[in-house]
Amino acid sequence: MATILIVDDSTDPHQAMSFILELEGHIIKTANSKEVLLQQLRMGLPDVIMLDIHFSDENGREICREIKARKDSRDVPVI
Repeated sequence: MATILIVDDSTDPHQAMSFILELEGHIIKTANSKEVLLQQLRMGLPDVIMLDIHFSDENGREICREIKARKDSRDVPVI
């Protein structure tokens, strides 16, 4: 199954999505900030990133641009 990184600054979506995706056999990692996201990417690339664009202190679209600008993560799909 796939490794999915869920990036959202709210814990409720993390929990609901994680539960459903784990039931399907996926490995779920979470990040609640850009800093944690970058740490997760350094530890290993996920198969897909689910990114909330409505961060309280960050612009999700800009975070997506940063992910795609990195040589190591540019090919990881971002939803």
